[in-house]
Amino acid sequence: MKKLIGCLLIFLLGVGSTLGYLAWRDREKSRDEPALGVEKALEVRDELVSRAKQARQRDGSSSLVVTETDLEALITSALAEHEHSQDLVRIVREVKTEIGQNSVEVGVSVDLDALERSGLADADALDRVLDALPFLRGRELYVGFRGAPGVDDGKIALVDDLEVTLGFLTLPVNALEDRLGFSAERLYSNLVFDVDWFVVEEVRAAEDELTLEVRPK
Repeated sequence: MKKLIGCLLIFLLGVGSTLGYLAWRDREKSRDEPALGVEKALEVRDELVSRAKQARQRDGSSSLVVTETDLEALITSALAEHEHSQDLVRIVREVKTEIGQNSVEVGVSVDLDALERSGLADADALDRVLDALPFLRGRELYVGFRGAPGVDDGKIALVDDLEVTLGFLTLPVNALEDRLGFSAERLYSNLVFDVDWFVVEEVRAAEDELTLEVRPK
């Protein structure tokens, strides 16, 4: 999860200054209080771990069904336990997931003002983005990734058919690679979901839920 979070922010800074027609999402949430339900997310995370342990077979494996709400909670709990958690729960105002037949979308709404204040982003790079696109100041930008799920070294990954959404603009990753020179290979390598307590052996996506075959680490 931590690698994914970094990828979202790096990607935003890497392409934001090039796309002059980004859309944004206005929110009325307070900028001073975290918008994410961290406490609830941690409860859901612990419940998922407990459920997987209870379903464990003799060989140690178990099946775990993860809904969109569960996946959002896993991502939120990873934010809450990141070394920069206090900043991240203010930068990321919303986590969104959508699970379809053999597809998963994961995205976040990023508060660019909070990102600027946090000092986590390269100040020069962020200044270039905001100077080039001043209408983004005081706004939130949605950054999302959709693709076919699979397994990469015991982790959930997006392994094929990757699309990237910026605001309300969605493009296949190959189009971004051709137009912007952004590495599709680098994106794929970073879009992994490390479920800290389990090794994932198989992922199956159906409408609104993932079925994971897992083993304890």
